[in-house]
Amino acid sequence: MSLSFEEVYHNHKDNTYARIVSRLGSPFDADDVFQNVFLKVYSSLAQGIQVKNPENWVARITSNALVDWHRTKRLHGSSLEGLCAPDISQGINLQESELINKSFERLPKDYGVIIDLYFNQGIPQSEIAKKLNLSIPNTRQRLHRAKNRLRERYLEIRGNFEKV
Repeated sequence: MSLSFEEVYHNHKDNTYARIVSRLGSPFDADDVFQNVFLKVYSSLAQGIQVKNPENWVARITSNALVDWHRTKRLHGSSLEGLCAPDISQGINLQESELINKSFERLPKDYGVIIDLYFNQGIPQSEIAKKLNLSIPNTRQRLHRAKNRLRERYLEIRGNFEKV
């Protein structure tokens, strides 16, 4: 069954956009993902791909685009700030950012390395496990402990700072 882009766009734009907005919450971010979805649809149809079920096909492209968006957001939008307790991650200012950096510097080297690899470099746990010659469960456990230690150091330093 040969589909035209206009037909696919007309039939699936509303549901696709609603799904993206519901997942992201932000219409601005949703617009970017929506555009990427239909660029992929257009590109695929232009290459002559045969689609048996357009609804499922567009839904799959949308799911993949959302995963890509979250991955990109994690790679470029995350920092050590997100590791701290929820009350800390809201409205980070320069002073808190410095406290987080000091906390990070006080971590044992193996904890600092795993936090850097996962949060700053965006490397998946499975690849970190290979890189550090650890099992995946051991990597998860070390990352969990590192986040807890970072949180403890941050609260300790913040407490000392507030006493001054």
